[in-house]
Amino acid sequence: DIHSLNKKVGIAIKPKTKYEQVKDLLPLIDVLLVMTVEPGFGGQKFMDDMLDKVKQARAEINKTNLKVWIQVDGGVGYQTIEKATDAGADFLVVGSAAFATANPDKAMKELRQLAIASAK
Repeated sequence: DIHSLNKKVGIAIKPKTKYEQVKDLLPLIDVLLVMTVEPGFGGQKFMDDMLDKVKQARAEINKTNLKVWIQVDGGVGYQTIEKATDAGADFLVVGSAAFATANPDKAMKELRQLAIASAK
């Protein structure tokens, strides 16, 4: 058992993976990463329909008092942070929205502030 080694366990689900395929694994993991783009390359558009998986996972986690963090990765930026946090995401992975700008430090600070404000 990985937890007996004092390690964390996470799984990532791609857009084509149905939530029902991973629901029974929630009690065994620490992090559920929901990909909101097809993995492979940066700069893709956020897939809004993936938020249903986040909402379903958040509802199950809350209902069963599990200690599982939900992370969202792919197309996360100024227009999508609030959607992701509203759906139940705990962590957001930002790539192109910060690093494909003229001032990544400034963009990252702005995105972080937006995420903090959205999480309240």
